[in-house]
Amino acid sequence: MNDHINELWNSISAVLCHHNQPGDAAIDTLNRLIRKVPQLSGRTDLPTLTEDTIGVKEEFWRMERLRALLTDKHITALQPSNTQLPIIVIRWQNTDYLIDGRRRINYWSRIDAAGPRTVLVVVVS
Repeated sequence: MNDHINELWNSISAVLCHHNQPGDAAIDTLNRLIRKVPQLSGRTDLPTLTEDTIGVKEEFWRMERLRALLTDKHITALQPSNTQLPIIVIRWQNTDYLIDGRRRINYWSRIDAAGPRTVLVVVVS
């Protein structure tokens, strides 16, 4: 990975650290979380991600695009712990799936916050 991608991967690792199980590296957590995505649960063809099979991109999305990631359109009142963190998305087979950031998206929607918002996209090759 080049320096910019390493920096983005370190940002993803920092955002996902609260999902880590004991002994997990960020890639382990990402592999576990992709299997929890509602649209992907039960699929037997999900890849096992490695740092060699993914790329990382920084994108800036408008709120409409972020809201489209929510599979459950119910807006929760739960406050995010940090509204400044980026959203984490995985892009697999040309489709984007939300990995982390539901509460932030709901919060920004509830307060009618303007975008764009930072999205770190893990691209599966």
